[in-house]
Amino acid sequence: TDLGGISAVVVTHVHGDHFDSEKLQKIISQNPDAKIFTTQEVVDKFPQNTKTVKNGETVDVNGTVLEFFGEQHAEIDPKTPLNQNIGVLVNQKLYYPGDSFTECNKQFDILAVPASAPWLRVGQTIPLIENSKCNQVFPIHNALLSDIGDSITNTWLQKFSERSGKSFTYLKPGESTEI
Repeated sequence: TDLGGISAVVVTHVHGDHFDSEKLQKIISQNPDAKIFTTQEVVDKFPQNTKTVKNGETVDVNGTVLEFFGEQHAEIDPKTPLNQNIGVLVNQKLYYPGDSFTECNKQFDILAVPASAPWLRVGQTIPLIENSKCNQVFPIHNALLSDIGDSITNTWLQKFSERSGKSFTYLKPGESTEI
C-alpha cells in the first residue's frame, strides 16, 4: 500500500508484534528521510534511519513533539531477561506506554492502556489508569482476546477509568477517535 508522507515511526521495543523490519524497510523506501525512534535493541537489528531514544528525551519532528518514558518491558517471566521498552507521549495528547506500565507524569488527553498480553493481568493496569493525568482511556494490545474476553476486559478497564474520573472508549479494529 501507499506508505508515503511518513516523517517518523516509534518502535517501542524489539518484539515481533511491535517491530517488523520488512515494514520499516517499506516505509523507508517510500520516505528516505523518515526517522525511526526506538530502543538500542531495535537499532542493533535495524540500524537504518534509526535513533536510540531514552527516558526523559524529547524530539520534535516537523512540529510533532515526542516525549519518551521508561526503559524496560513489563516482566513476562522472572527467569527471562527484560527487553528494553520506550513509551511515547505525542504532542502532550496521547500517551502510549508500549509493553509496560510506565507512567507518564505529565498532563495529557488520552491514555492507550494495554489490555491483554502474556505479561499482563488486567488488574495491573489500575495504577497506570488511576495515576495518569488524562481525561480518556482506550484499550490497546488486545488482539489476543476473543469477543467474550474483550467484553470482560473492557468492563474492568471502564470501571477502573470511571472510578478515577476518566471516560473510557473502546475502538474496534478500523475505528478511530479524534485527538
